[in-house]
Amino acid sequence: MFISFMRRDVAVIILYDNKKRILLQHRGKNSPRLPGYWAFFGGGIEKGETPEQAVRRECKEELNYIL
Repeated sequence: MFISFMRRDVAVIILYDNKKRILLQHRGKNSPRLPGYWAFFGGGIEKGETPEQAVRRECKEELNYIL
């Protein structure tokens, strides 16, 4: 299978517990990007935003958690 990607700057957070198990999200079949795949939490960096600001925003949006 070939997947075409356009370049996009992203920020992700890797969440793990004391047993080093990683928490991933399973992207829904209707997801606009990589439907059906497992992924880290995070997303695109918006214009004027730092990577840290982006990952904080994405964490709030996707997990309803404030870093």
